[in-house]
Amino acid sequence: MRKNNIIFRILCLCLIWGGFGAVYSTAEGATSGLFSVSLTKKVRFADTNVTGLKQWSYANDWREDQKNEEGHDGWYVLDHAEWTYMLITRDGEGLSKNALGTVVGDSGLIILPDDWVQPAGVPVYKPVKEGYDFRNNIYTASEWALMAQSGAVFLPCKGYSTDGETVTDPTRHGRYWASDEYESNTANGYNISFDFNIIHDQNNYLKTHYYSVRLVKEEASVTELDETHESDDYEDDWTAAKTKDFAIVNRTFAKDSTLYTLCLPFDVPNVDASPLAGAEIFEFKGGRVGGTTGNEQLFLNLSRLSGKRLTQGVPYVLRWAKTSPVQEINRLCFYNIENWDDNTTAATDPGNETIKFHGVYPKTHIPGYETAEEAHYNFFIGANDSLYWPDDTNYTGHMMKGFRAYFYIMPGKGPSSISQYRHMPVVWQINEEEDCATGIPNTTYTERVEKIFRNGQVVLIIDGTMYDLQGKKVCDR
Repeated sequence: MRKNNIIFRILCLCLIWGGFGAVYSTAEGATSGLFSVSLTKKVRFADTNVTGLKQWSYANDWREDQKNEEGHDGWYVLDHAEWTYMLITRDGEGLSKNALGTVVGDSGLIILPDDWVQPAGVPVYKPVKEGYDFRNNIYTASEWALMAQSGAVFLPCKGYSTDGETVTDPTRHGRYWASDEYESNTANGYNISFDFNIIHDQNNYLKTHYYSVRLVKEEASVTELDETHESDDYEDDWTAAKTKDFAIVNRTFAKDSTLYTLCLPFDVPNVDASPLAGAEIFEFKGGRVGGTTGNEQLFLNLSRLSGKRLTQGVPYVLRWAKTSPVQEINRLCFYNIENWDDNTTAATDPGNETIKFHGVYPKTHIPGYETAEEAHYNFFIGANDSLYWPDDTNYTGHMMKGFRAYFYIMPGKGPSSISQYRHMPVVWQINEEEDCATGIPNTTYTERVEKIFRNGQVVLIIDGTMYDLQGKKVCDR
């Protein structure tokens, strides 16, 4: 009878303390985010707690110096200094990147990765400095799936045991082992603990106690794809990559309604769980040159992206709504990428027979029009969303930075003189795809367009209504 009772208690402990299933998991047994645990080390968390009572006793089996032993495969437990750095220090951002919360009904500690971008459609994360309460951050299964895809980690409250049989406070208390012994008492080991009124508590308790364990594995930093790199350096970046995590660097995106171009060498399966969350993203559907001779206008047709996936090699136009104060994104970090392309040219040139849209990966020389094969005319989105054409006298030296895109007019489809190109105003037509197919603007607004556009300045026509670049509706006076 006693034997059956012990087995029952162990089964109960496994059910209470066991690892979580798919709702908290990401790919390949590890979370997608990277976490700094010192000035020089970043780690990735396992996606579940270690199961089994043996591992819940003191974490000596998973110490730093044993992480490459057989069966460990590089996984280990953070020491107390690494826990402290991640939760409190972390380049001055530790306290803004962890807090108590509730995930699918379970209380625990939520920790954000270094390169955190809040996914769209999810309640805004409230950091620990805004209060200690499991009710501060409440997420459903679908909401947490987006948080996890963006790299967030959840350490659930699983209580603790002093005898391996009785679990104390399994729903409101979390204790997680560190890997190192307490300095003045080797019978004790460091751990962190949290509950409804305390967090970041560094304690030491007897190694015979049973606490939760969450393993980590050291990872190289994301591979940086530098937009200033030319073809050879770009290929070196890909060759040196050790993970499927990449960051586009040396480029700044401002959330101020500015239009940007972007062309990525890999798929983004879910925009809402990426640094592009919250952006309007448009596909190019072609355009035409209209107006009278000497007074041409450029009509460019964009269609809002249907779905959440960006495709490798396809150039896009995007923008974020203006924030106050204006927010900036200085790194685009993508984790566990799919279908990457290490070639130096993009795969597609969307558009129509008149105007195309071409993306590039590395920094690239833009072809001129010195020969018949290059007899198309290239133009770019510039300051204030105007278009500009590089000076043809210096065209052979013109370079465009990587992961961007430019437009080009096909031979014989543009104005008869180069000078007319330089002064063509642009009409951006942003509508549903079927409304853009003809390349013909809404005739209701033709007169207004002629009055408003000057020197390449842009007014957006969105679903038949005109707006300035700050989102204010445009009306004649």
